[in-house]
Amino acid sequence: METRKSTRLAEKYKHLQINQQNAYAKDQNKLDPLEGINNYLHPLIFQHLNMSEILCLSTVSRQWYYEIGMSEQCMNRMLLKINVIPPHGIFSFKKLPSIKTKRQIYSKLTTVRKTTMRRYKYISINTNNVENISYQAIKLVMALAPSVVQMTLLNLKVPPTRKLNSVKFPSLTKLIINNADPYVQRILFQGMTDLIELRIYEHFDPDIQPILACLKNNYKLKELYIWNTGIGDLFSTYEPDSFQFQLEDFSTGSEGIISNEAETNLMKFLDSQKDTLTTFFLRVGMSILRNSVVFGLFTLPNLVTLHINSYILLHRISIETNSSVKAFNFGWHIASKEATMGVLDAIPEVEVITIEHMTKSFLRHAVKNLKKLWRIRYTKGKACQKCFNAILATRKDYYPKIQLIRMD
Repeated sequence: METRKSTRLAEKYKHLQINQQNAYAKDQNKLDPLEGINNYLHPLIFQHLNMSEILCLSTVSRQWYYEIGMSEQCMNRMLLKINVIPPHGIFSFKKLPSIKTKRQIYSKLTTVRKTTMRRYKYISINTNNVENISYQAIKLVMALAPSVVQMTLLNLKVPPTRKLNSVKFPSLTKLIINNADPYVQRILFQGMTDLIELRIYEHFDPDIQPILACLKNNYKLKELYIWNTGIGDLFSTYEPDSFQFQLEDFSTGSEGIISNEAETNLMKFLDSQKDTLTTFFLRVGMSILRNSVVFGLFTLPNLVTLHINSYILLHRISIETNSSVKAFNFGWHIASKEATMGVLDAIPEVEVITIEHMTKSFLRHAVKNLKKLWRIRYTKGKACQKCFNAILATRKDYYPKIQLIRMD
């Protein structure tokens, strides 16, 4: 009798426990704010929320998380950012008293999820050359490849022993890559064919072929930045008609020495882009730019912004006039003062000038002869403001009014 009684009590208790669990589940469902809201109302709700509110809303329920992750409207405003900060020199033990070792700090700061439900379109990753985290980050990037539109990759280092397979980036239009391991670049570049903007910085691999292959495969490119990437090697191997794109903005430079052959090929490349090129930035750190290159730049018919930072032994005063240039940056050093004035005379329609070292003769010539000039920015120069005021006092009828701005 006692055994039967205890069995009945156990069954009754189990049945009661099941009923309590079902009631709790129903109560939990009632708490879901999505219940009773039609799907077509979700975008109307999202459009009135800022990004912080949307991120908080995604933690309310699994259904909200899924809806936001699949929402084009929400993901267009969401950036996936992974920034690995080294433990030394930034975080102290006083700020994190519960953490005792640097290794623990490191692991706590550098957890990267390899999978996600969200279709991120914008990604920014800086792993500070931590191999394990770089590998995890690249795997995550590859998982998001179908949806990513813009991507910034900084300080990535993955040894070739960690196998990575190339994937397609069908929606990627903008890539910024800085100080990335050559192995990472080779793998990623293979799957990119629809880039509109490409910026490559600090490419230390002597093999320039991955960059050349990437340029040849992306015929839609409009903006190209290549800095410290062995520019001499890049243009030493340049072949006419090897690129199908037509650039609007081109920026390049190197701290190393550029050969005469590379300069000649650079001018050939610029000539192939002259119909669309409106912005050009050139910095040459350890070479003296040949005069023929300088003269060639002023022949680009549609150039609006020109910036040159280099040493120039320019003695010829007469330079071909270019009326399309509206903004000019004098980040260079010209041997002859007369040649400097000749450069100013070659850009009669210029509106904004930026110069590193201002002289009174330069200021006087610019203000008196450039009729559309309305702003001059400079970094160094003595008594420039006093000289400028004296010049303007003699040009009261001058229009537009010129601004002289010293940049700190």
